[in-house]
Amino acid sequence: MSKGGFSCVMCKNISGRNAGIKFFRFPKDPEMSKLWLKSCNRMIDRTTEELYKNYRICSDHFNENMYLNDLKTRLLPAAIPNAT
Repeated sequence: MSKGGFSCVMCKNISGRNAGIKFFRFPKDPEMSKLWLKSCNRMIDRTTEELYKNYRICSDHFNENMYLNDLKTRLLPAAIPNAT
């Protein structure tokens, strides 16, 4: 039986496979959620709630200055992923 996990909508990272990579939910705020989608450069036709529940972006797509803590487990409210 395979172990489930989250995959990043921007790359092929999957939770539990790469040590040190964190996964972040899409924001609950509709405007921020739209900014994240735009940054992903993907069309995902889902509601803000569905994006929050089911989609993740990994820590590879956030700059160092977008975190609230040194562990890089919490993002600033205005954090937006980058395409790299």
